[in-house]
Amino acid sequence: MLQLKGTSRVSGLAVAVAKPSPPQGFSPGLKCPNDGFGVYSKDYGPQFAHCNKTVWNPVGSGLSYEDFDFPIFLLEDANETQVIKQCYQNHNVPRDGSVPEYPLCAMQLFSHMHAVTSTVTCMRRSSLQSTFSINPEVVCDPLLDYNVWSTLQPINSSGKVDPEKEVIIVATRIDSHSFFWNIAPGAESAVTSFVTHLAAAEALHKASDVHLLQRNIMFTFFQGSLAEVATVVARALYRLAGGANDTSAIQADPKTVSRMLYGFLIKMNNSWFQSIIKPDIKGILGDDVPQHYVAVSSPVNTTYLVQYVLANLTGTIVNLTKEECLNPEKTPSSEREVSVRQSRTRGKDRSVFCSS
Repeated sequence: MLQLKGTSRVSGLAVAVAKPSPPQGFSPGLKCPNDGFGVYSKDYGPQFAHCNKTVWNPVGSGLSYEDFDFPIFLLEDANETQVIKQCYQNHNVPRDGSVPEYPLCAMQLFSHMHAVTSTVTCMRRSSLQSTFSINPEVVCDPLLDYNVWSTLQPINSSGKVDPEKEVIIVATRIDSHSFFWNIAPGAESAVTSFVTHLAAAEALHKASDVHLLQRNIMFTFFQGSLAEVATVVARALYRLAGGANDTSAIQADPKTVSRMLYGFLIKMNNSWFQSIIKPDIKGILGDDVPQHYVAVSSPVNTTYLVQYVLANLTGTIVNLTKEECLNPEKTPSSEREVSVRQSRTRGKDRSVFCSS
């Protein structure tokens, strides 16, 4: 595909689903995830820059980060794909050194789109349609979801953090992307990150002296064995937060990691997820393959589940009524603690997470 970039002779590309999948695997991501950022930037030395020491994704092709100026279509129907291939073989392949005779086999690619301009123009057109038209035709939708965050030590929801008090922020993303929507769920790259952080949060929450740490730890979710990675992360965060005790007791639970991987990657509608979310939203636990894209107009199911899983793994049960939970300013200051919060990605709204 990279050889086709920059040529005017290609007006579109049709891609057939590979069955069976390549035995060596395939990844449109980078060989070095987060290449050029954090520890993989030149600031930490040449031994770490661009994953010089360890290549995390050896089969990565980097196609997701390439800009192709022609449309790419996915052919899912094997019968249709075979018809196209046979047509090409019959009419376009030279035989006995002779040039194929016209007419040749050709494809007409068509993909009508309303939003063919910039985001600003598209949103303005949608706004005009919604304002002045009786039957508005929406040409583009805003992406909307919310971030989930939690602190290891309780914080006062109405107070401010002392500027001299350091806070360690651990951040990961929840959303993902793929070439073809709803075909390749684009799940694993995001899921392996936030499952590790959820397991690390649970492991730290179980530490007996967590309330004595000099620094608070904030886990934020922006849209080898994971249990072992989560354990290493949890112990490192414990040390960074000023912990002085032996870290051998800080251990991520492999069973918890397995349950999260099963739920987020294979089947959301499982007994554990059913037990930790509110009964009135159990409809989000569908039987289809979990999707982890950023949402249009409303949060995706993954965001809700990350919020409930984080509360289940690190939350503390408090004796509050539903009204007090939803309105923390009405609770006594001694009980005004927040375990899990959500922040809108658009705007500055903050709301307390209450489970009932």
